[in-house]
Amino acid sequence: MAFTENWVDILLAQVDADSPINETFLKAVRADLIFLKEYIGKGYTPEAAHTHNGIDSSILAPAVAGDNLVISSDAEISTVYGTYTAIKRIKIKRGGQYRIKFDFHGASGGYAVTAKARIYKNGSPIGIERIRTVPFDTYATYSEDLGGFNDNDDIEIYTTANGAGPYVRNFRIYATTFDVSTITL
Repeated sequence: MAFTENWVDILLAQVDADSPINETFLKAVRADLIFLKEYIGKGYTPEAAHTHNGIDSSILAPAVAGDNLVISSDAEISTVYGTYTAIKRIKIKRGGQYRIKFDFHGASGGYAVTAKARIYKNGSPIGIERIRTVPFDTYATYSEDLGGFNDNDDIEIYTTANGAGPYVRNFRIYATTFDVSTITL
C-alpha cells in the first residue's frame, strides 16, 4: 500500500518544554498524523480491496461464485409499488463473481397479480426478470451466478407488482471464499 506521507521520527528533544515549536516539528507531526490516518483506514481509499496481517497488506483476489455463504439478508420484505423498487441491498467488499440466491413469491391471500423480481447492480438490472402471474403463496428459490462486480458495489433485489405483494426473503450471496460485506437495505 502506498501512503501519502512517510512516518517521521520525532526526537524527544523536539517535544521538551524548552524547545520552540518550529516549522520542522509541525511538518513532522502533520506527516505522522496523515500516515496514521491512512494506516487505520480513515480518509484513505485503497486502490483495491485488501487484507492486513499486522505487518503489511495484500490485495484480495476477485471473488469466484461458489457454495460458501458470504452474507445474507433473510428477513421477509414485501412492497406494493407499481415500478421496480429496491427492497434488499448488500454492499460487497470485493469485486468478482458471486452466486446470488433469493426466495420470491407473488401476492398472498389469493390475489391474482403479476409480480416480478430481479437482481440489480448499483441500480441497474443484471439478472433474469422473474415473473409470478398467478396467486402463488409459496416461495420459489432463484439462483444466478453473476460477474463483473467491482469492490464496494451494491447487489440488490428489486421487485414490482400490479397489486398486492411481492415477497422476497433469504437474499444470499455465495462465493468460494469468505468475505465481509454489509447489508444496507
